[in-house]
Amino acid sequence: MNGKVLSLAMIFFVFTFSASVFAQEVDKKKKKENPFDKQYEEYSRQKDSTQQAEFERLDKELEAYYQNERDWLQQTLGVDRDEIPAKATPRSLKGLEDKKADDYSIQKKEEGEIAKSNYEKNTAENHIPSICPVNGKYRISSPFGWRTHPIHKKKQFHSGIDLAAPKGTPVLATADGVVVFAGKNGGYGKFVIIQHSDGMKTAYAHLSKILVSKGDQLSKKQKIAEVGSTGRSTGAHLHYEVILNNKKTDPAAYFQAD
Repeated sequence: MNGKVLSLAMIFFVFTFSASVFAQEVDKKKKKENPFDKQYEEYSRQKDSTQQAEFERLDKELEAYYQNERDWLQQTLGVDRDEIPAKATPRSLKGLEDKKADDYSIQKKEEGEIAKSNYEKNTAENHIPSICPVNGKYRISSPFGWRTHPIHKKKQFHSGIDLAAPKGTPVLATADGVVVFAGKNGGYGKFVIIQHSDGMKTAYAHLSKILVSKGDQLSKKQKIAEVGSTGRSTGAHLHYEVILNNKKTDPAAYFQAD
């Protein structure tokens, strides 16, 4: 009896196990044969591919944006490309822009100091009578110092320098200044005096024509008159004087190459 029961139990177990395995196989087969599974897998692949392509497109656009941004910053800031971050953002550029602003300020300050120095130098030079007043061919007919006067034939101190030149030769202001006298003055004939800076004056005598008036502001090398022989003179020439602190000095000492 016991053997028979055992046999029936074994048969039931085998049958149940076989049925379970069969059911699992049927389920697998059903799943494989489900038409929506294949469509879903294809959709998933397409979705992943589309997303990847979109991500790659966005990456390229972003890279192009950063590239254009670096090009623009390089031109605008005038810095080396290596100084600009690969992915330039307002925050990453603040330090670079501040540095550039400092450099710009320093540069402008240096340029300003150079311009100021050049201006002061030019201004100082322009106020010094350092050129020959005769603009044309001339010869020194009488230097500064003691000489025998050509008319009185007596030894006399010559307070300027005589530059012989044809009548009508242009006479130039030898430095920036203001005309303080323009007119006739006895033996000097037609006469001009110009006031410069630092207590310096220049005087121009025996002119044939005066082209300036008292109070005129003059620039260095500006034409002010023409050579003549007015006043006490033996021929066409310019009598030229340089007066420093009311003391007449040798004009030739100031002549420099133009």
